[in-house]
Amino acid sequence: MVDFTKSVNNQQMVDGLNKVLRLNRELASQCESAKGEISDPDTSDRIERLRQMHEDHIEKIGQSVRFLGGAPRDSGFRLPKVGLQLAHKDDQAVLSSLEAGEEKLHQTYKDTILRLSASGEVVQVLNEVLDEARERKL
Repeated sequence: MVDFTKSVNNQQMVDGLNKVLRLNRELASQCESAKGEISDPDTSDRIERLRQMHEDHIEKIGQSVRFLGGAPRDSGFRLPKVGLQLAHKDDQAVLSSLEAGEEKLHQTYKDTILRLSASGEVVQVLNEVLDEARERKL
């Protein structure tokens, strides 16, 4: 149930969505790095689909940020040095690292939905990308 007594302004929604955007960018970057570390072509293809899903979510959430009058925080975004974390790991270790990042993102979606529950439109977008992310497991 939505708590309409809780006031959430557009800037708070933009800030919450930008946090989710940052995590999606980090995971897309991690997927890109992981593809080079994976020896199995089928697993590499699955990781590429996961990377593309994050890119799609970046676009969808970015549209919501712009709709709210904000700007998606992507200027000045520096890719994390995930290659160093993934280097010299076997396929299973790389997949485990990606799965941990996915779990963190899913929890961030849930937390953001709870904090921003006064905005039905924002919650709908976050629920859509969370459902899609859950379906697209490694």
